[in-house]
Parts: sequence; C-alpha cells; structure tokens
Amino acid sequence: MTPRRPHLLMINQYFPPDTSATARITSEMAKKLAEDFQVTVLCGRPSYDPYPRHGWYLLRRETFAPGVRVIRVGSTTFHRRRMKGRLTNYFSYLTLALSVGALLRPDLVLVMTDPPFAHLAGWLLARWKRRPLVYNIRDFHPDMAVRSGAVQETRLVRLLDRLHRAILRRANAVIVLGEDMRRYAVQKGAPPERTYVVRDGSYLQSQNGEPPPNPAWIRTYRGPHRFVVGYAGNFGFAGAWDTVIQAVRQLRQPEIGFLFVGEGAEKPRIQHALSQSPNVRFLPYQPEHRLRAVLEAPDLHLVTLREDLEGLVVPSKLYPLLALGKPVVAVAPEGSDLARLVRQIDCGQVVDPRSPEALAETLRSLSQNPTILQHWRKNAQKAAKEFSLDTQFERLKTLMWRLV
Repeated sequence: MTPRRPHLLMINQYFPPDTSATARITSEMAKKLAEDFQVTVLCGRPSYDPYPRHGWYLLRRETFAPGVRVIRVGSTTFHRRRMKGRLTNYFSYLTLALSVGALLRPDLVLVMTDPPFAHLAGWLLARWKRRPLVYNIRDFHPDMAVRSGAVQETRLVRLLDRLHRAILRRANAVIVLGEDMRRYAVQKGAPPERTYVVRDGSYLQSQNGEPPPNPAWIRTYRGPHRFVVGYAGNFGFAGAWDTVIQAVRQLRQPEIGFLFVGEGAEKPRIQHALSQSPNVRFLPYQPEHRLRAVLEAPDLHLVTLREDLEGLVVPSKLYPLLALGKPVVAVAPEGSDLARLVRQIDCGQVVDPRSPEALAETLRSLSQNPTILQHWRKNAQKAAKEFSLDTQFERLKTLMWRLV
C-alpha cells in the first residue's frame, strides 16, 4: 500500500497565467515539491498582466501538474498601476483565501509575500490548523515600501511591522533569498537556527541543454547595434533607475544599443526620461517561447538594486543569465548579496548605484573588450548548476521534510 504523501498548502496571490516573478517561481516550486508532497496552491484570479484573462467566478479548481491542485478564489482584478485597485485586489484575495483555507486540511503551510500581508493569512491558517508554518520571504514588507518612499511610516505601518516581527519569531522555518536578507531577517527577530537561504535559481537550461532560440528573433531584438545592453524584468521601485537613466543619456553613440523588456511601476517614468535617446528600445513582456531569445540577444545584462534596499529584496535575474552564460553589470551596493555573488563567480562587474558616470564608463569600456566578456561567459556557465532550480529546491524539500 502506497503511503500517503503529506499535504502542502502554498499561499501566494499570483500564479500563471499571471506574469510576475512570484507566479513563475511558485509554479516551478509547486511542480518540484509535488515529487514528495500533495500540493495545493491557493491563489487569486489572475491580475498581473495575465494572458489569457479570467472572467469572474467565486471559486475555481484546476489541475496544474501531476500532484499540483490549484484553487483560485474570485479576487478582484483591477489594474496594478493604481494603488487603490492594487490594494483592493490584495484584500479581496486575502479575505477569500482565509475563508477557503479554513476548509482545507494541510499538514504544512508555506506562505510567500504576494500580497505584502500574505504572511498574516499564512500564520492564522497554520495556527488554526496547528500545523508548521514555512515563511518564504520574497521581499521585506512593510520595510521596502517605507525605504523606497512608496508609503509613509504611519501607526498602521508600525503595527504591521510589529506583527511581522512576531511571525518571524514564531514561524517554524523562514526561507530567504540571499545572505544579506538572512542577516536582516535575524535582526528583525527570526531565530538564526530556523532561518535558511534558498535561492530562486534558474528555470532555464544551459546553452548545452537545449537548442538555441530562433536566430531571426535574436537579430530582431538586437536591432542595428554592434553592442547591446539588456534589461529584462520588473521596472520596480527597488532599481537604481536614476543612475541607469543618466548613464544611458551619456551613451548616445549608435553602435551601443539598449533593450529594456518588461513592465512595472517605474517604466513610464524611465521611458519618458529616455524618449529622446535614439539607441534605446522598450518592449513589453514577451511571450514565454521568446524569453530565451530576449535574454540571449544582449551582449551583457544590467541587474540593479538601490543603495538603501540591500537585505530587503534580492534580484533573481542573475540566475537565468548564469544558465545562459551571459555576463552582467550589477548596479548594486557593495554589501548586497548580488554584488557578492557577481564578484565570487567572476561573471561581471559591480558598479556603485550612486554613480551614473561609473556605469557609463563601464559600459563604454566593455563594449570594446570582448575578451573579458568571454571570460565572464565561461565563469557564468561553470557556476550555473549550483544556482539551478533543481539544486535550490532540493534544499527546500530536505528542509520541509524535517517539519512534517
């Protein structure tokens, strides 16, 4: 007789066809954990630039993959660029998710940080069911919102911070994305012996693991430029965008091109600031089957983090770039996990996020130095296996088996 697999409840608002990074990582994590667990993902109606969109429903059940059941609650789907709409989406999801989650019988609860208050729902459900809680921190809230200037430090924000500290102390395991985030979590009250680093890892295979993308797509994304600098992902508040904007303005020579792909709150401002730069092109998120071509097209990629946000957010863009052997320029503080990894792997260069002059000079110099780029490519490919999804998620599975 086959033994019953433990039932894992995963709580995250976004799940495919949502296009957010957490939607992708939640789906990949669910498939991997389903090798050992019976997985239920409790998510919302797609609202993060999804394709296709869902019509209204109160509750919907799906089978996403073998061993992965998806329960979608009928949360609102207002556009994310308006804060009132985004908050309505958040609270409608949390209210419905708590109601549905109370009817489930998990052996283990794993909660992420979409929406920013999801840890409260995860903690309440785990406490109600008397089950272990694994808290997977993607971004630190409300800390990141306060540091980035998105919200003021009001009484409500301070209350949310105290609740967050209490949950950090009580969670059976706290999972973070980097060493700087682990230090910050411990400072906030997470017990060191229950706080672990499990990185997002790369969901792409190496260049030797699958055929290359359509060369015509790559030529289209590169355009007429001899040297192309890329950025693909979310244009959020955590990036050092003012530095990037000023550096790009200093590099107006036609042989250097810039390809920015993605969406986010800061994109309209960046796009407007660079609207007079003829060597800059902006594209929305591209279809899944073109993702590798988007990442292969540039000669190097920017990965950026503001100087005051290290430990609060860890950019995950580095890992798929390692898998494809792409060098990077990390516009990030020296003390950040991102800067440490780039130096440790020797797959690119770190630039002060306060210095647009240094960034412009770095890109200008690298555009004339194919030898160092080739050296970084080789190092990136060597390090890729350590930062694959399989390697990282095996660590997560080992940890979770200790709790059931």
